[in-house]
Amino acid sequence: MIAAGLTINPRRSNYVEFIGPIVEDTVGILVKPSTANYLFFQMFHLFQINVWIAITSSVVILGTTVWLFNRYSPFSGWNLQLPEANSNEVSVNNTFYESIYRKLVANPVSVSSTDEAVKLVTKFNNYVYITERLFLMSVLQSEECSNLEVIEEPGIVAALGFAVQLGKEYAKPMSS
Repeated sequence: MIAAGLTINPRRSNYVEFIGPIVEDTVGILVKPSTANYLFFQMFHLFQINVWIAITSSVVILGTTVWLFNRYSPFSGWNLQLPEANSNEVSVNNTFYESIYRKLVANPVSVSSTDEAVKLVTKFNNYVYITERLFLMSVLQSEECSNLEVIEEPGIVAALGFAVQLGKEYAKPMSS
């Protein structure tokens, strides 16, 4: 007999009978805690309040002016009705997040074991290891993980239980 925690889902229910759910687990993120002091509005302490007001009003005035000139100028791409002018000037391929996604896909980091992932997280500040929170809590018990912490993502919850083969005589007593 094999004992392991399994995520209960309909596809697995076609092959095994689940006993449980015994526990619910969330996604955990193993990170190296930062030693920097991050206050929420710390970035605003760079300038005095009157400088921030001047910057904000300049951006609003400049943005409005550029929009007005582009909208009412006879030389804008829409008013000239150029064939290459369209209303979808910024495509998804040119966005900031798309470029980050392409960089991540182009240079994937794959790990073959939990030990390797823990070593990467311990060594570098910009690596994280994402898996089940309960598993990460057991990993934190080792000495090499004493300086790491687990961040819980409560939005994703998985029910865990045990499973026995369908139709076996010991399935009924265990599930009741």
